[in-house]
Amino acid sequence: MFWFSFATVLLSSLFFKDMIAGYFSTTMSETAKKKWTKGLLISLGSITVIVILFSLQGFVVAVMNVFTTSLADTQKYGIFERNFGKNFVPFLWVWWLFAGSSLALLLGVINNKVGKTAFLIAVAAMALIDVCRVDSRFVTTVNPKPYFYAEQTAVDLQNEMKTEPFRCFVFTGRASKGRGGNTGA
Repeated sequence: MFWFSFATVLLSSLFFKDMIAGYFSTTMSETAKKKWTKGLLISLGSITVIVILFSLQGFVVAVMNVFTTSLADTQKYGIFERNFGKNFVPFLWVWWLFAGSSLALLLGVINNKVGKTAFLIAVAAMALIDVCRVDSRFVTTVNPKPYFYAEQTAVDLQNEMKTEPFRCFVFTGRASKGRGGNTGA
């Protein structure tokens, strides 16, 4: 992951250097602008189709069953079902909003409808919002109980222990200290 992150930062820096230098707004020929416009429109359409497909739970289950056997386990499938609609789909659409906005703004810069400064400020703002969102949402502890199945007998014993606690085992040396035959069982 380090090398992937390093390459992403490096390529982003080079892209922003070109953006600041004005490569995308002033020095592009008309044929290059047309190619970039076509590529960006295809990219916008592609990410929209991907988001729509991956918003469908049946499609995601089918894809995951092809590549892994992890959803065959009922406990793992239960975790998947609880998280799909609550966490995965909304944040997938947030990703689409950020990616689509970035591509649309770049399209505006190439066609001289958006300034390069406005583009850089918007991308920096989206990055800052995303970092804050991820830090506030995913760097937290959660109660794991809803994600694990518990036998009803174990739940009943836990509830009984809350109301009437009892000891199941003798503590070493405690029963022989003159407590009158009470072994603690």
